[in-house]
Amino acid sequence: MWGVAGIQGYRKQVATFERFGLEDIQRWQQSELTQLTRQALAYVPFYRQRRHLLQNVESANLETWPILQKADVISGGKDFYSENVFLRSFTATSGSTGSPMTIIRTPRSTAYERALIERQLRWAGWSRGDRRVWLRGDDIIPLQHWTGPFWRHNVAEQMLVCSSFHLRDDTIEHYLRAITEFDPVIIQAYPSSIACVARWLLANGKRYLGRKLRGIVTSSETLSDGVRRDIVAAFGVAVFDWYGQAERVSSIGTCSEGTYHVMEDSGFVEFSPQNNGTAMVISTGFGNAAMPLIRYYTGDAVVPKAPGFRCGCGSQFRALEKIVGRETDKIVTSDGREHVMLDFIFDYLSGLKEGQIVQQGLDDICINVVLHPGYTLDDVEPAVTRARQRFGAHVTVQLRLLDYIPRTSAGKFRLIVDQRKPNTASLEAIE
Repeated sequence: MWGVAGIQGYRKQVATFERFGLEDIQRWQQSELTQLTRQALAYVPFYRQRRHLLQNVESANLETWPILQKADVISGGKDFYSENVFLRSFTATSGSTGSPMTIIRTPRSTAYERALIERQLRWAGWSRGDRRVWLRGDDIIPLQHWTGPFWRHNVAEQMLVCSSFHLRDDTIEHYLRAITEFDPVIIQAYPSSIACVARWLLANGKRYLGRKLRGIVTSSETLSDGVRRDIVAAFGVAVFDWYGQAERVSSIGTCSEGTYHVMEDSGFVEFSPQNNGTAMVISTGFGNAAMPLIRYYTGDAVVPKAPGFRCGCGSQFRALEKIVGRETDKIVTSDGREHVMLDFIFDYLSGLKEGQIVQQGLDDICINVVLHPGYTLDDVEPAVTRARQRFGAHVTVQLRLLDYIPRTSAGKFRLIVDQRKPNTASLEAIE
């Protein structure tokens, strides 16, 4: 991969790689890791200064390399910049976890990432040149502008770029009219944004009427089972969820069978098992020679498939049962128990538009809800019952009705908020 330049070359590479067998995947990864570690030790000050602490540094065996924390990258700063790479671009994480940092990339890294994302879009039914809708946290129009339109046309990309910040009951019909007329093959969206549209359709007894739509690709927030069901019911197509990070050290996509797969050519991914049935993602990214991050602790949790699982799509990429979310997306109560995968609390609640779990104190939980017109808190009372059953009788649980659940500065929705800690957020993810 290090010798391949240009988006066309990367498109061919990722298309070939997805047909690899297990042995070919492992052989390719070992070659990439060998080149990556040698480059890091020779040209990246952070690693070169620690060479004496490592064993077998010339091999692709990463077991002797320490796990890299986000705090290490922030404090290390320019020591992570490769000295033999001069053509760079700079990006910054949103800082929604309370600790923003700067990431530098090469043009090749950007092109390679695009090829990986395009593979996911192909799996969702898209081909280059097809129309797509973009409904994410982009600043399309000023926030105070409420007269519409709430979208702009990107002619070069054949894309209708919509504002997720202007979605509300009195504007959604305008969005739907524009999207239906544009008639995209896929929609790329935050889960919360497209769920807002889906739940409006369902609440009003309607369905999406576009003819060409083949799939919806979600990313940047954790996708719950309930949100997935609502999107499928309203739009009549499958949802393909995509995971990545601002650090670009790994990615996970969804195949035609609805299975999560590790994109084995985006990074070398290790899983660190936890006591609650999840595993933390530790990744070594491929492709960004400007700032190699080796064994980076992402802070994201997943649930791997059982050993021996074989997906019906035929891919040899490792499979996952679920993407849980940030390590901080959990409730810890006074008895020491950690509660994750809490989206079931909002399953099948009549009239629910959005729900959020807020930990106000150690044993004090508030469930924020936004309801469709004509519904009351009595309709979503089962959420309280489910929460008490999960957390225990010693935990206080109350409902709070809101007109709108605030988003992060990047426009992302957070299922779990701990008011006792600095701002935390759902998955940091790319496209």
